[in-house]
Amino acid sequence: MSVLQRHAQNLLTSVDTAEENNAVSAFLETVTFASHSDIAALLHDHLPSVLPDWAINISRRLANLSDIDSSPADTAGKEVLSTGVEELISAAQWVIGAPKSETMRARARFVNLLSTADAEVIVTMLNHEFEKDWMALPVWARNLSFRLACLQKPNDADLLRQAGADLLCFGPDWDSIANDLLDRARFLAGNA
Repeated sequence: MSVLQRHAQNLLTSVDTAEENNAVSAFLETVTFASHSDIAALLHDHLPSVLPDWAINISRRLANLSDIDSSPADTAGKEVLSTGVEELISAAQWVIGAPKSETMRARARFVNLLSTADAEVIVTMLNHEFEKDWMALPVWARNLSFRLACLQKPNDADLLRQAGADLLCFGPDWDSIANDLLDRARFLAGNA
């Protein structure tokens, strides 16, 4: 059983709110940087029939975008994206300010909306939240947002640079990923 599958299983077995919050955070942190094959294995396992909709939606979106057999142009046409900027900003603000009793609903709404947002909407939401309070958006939400945007725009040097710099602020767990993003941004900027 992969780490991702174990965290998905923990979503189903948590017995109290604190344990559920920990399970959700662990799942989101793991799925954000999981390989395409790990996500595909999760989706083909028996778990999707019992996982929360938000977990299935974000896993499918990440799997579609990280499919190495598709070019960015191919993946962009696979899904109809519909989340608007205001809707995603509203969901991000709910995640930031939700009372404990609404934390799970706020996370689920944010993840579901994020799974249907295009890169421009995601980046606009991130910039809006960073201008208001750079530290307010939880790390899992920042990482997942940047991951989805970077998968949609893998040749955008500015976006890769911003994502890499943000990851370095919350490491060291993601330092190697951050350095890879920054190296790719430098490469793209040098070849522009």
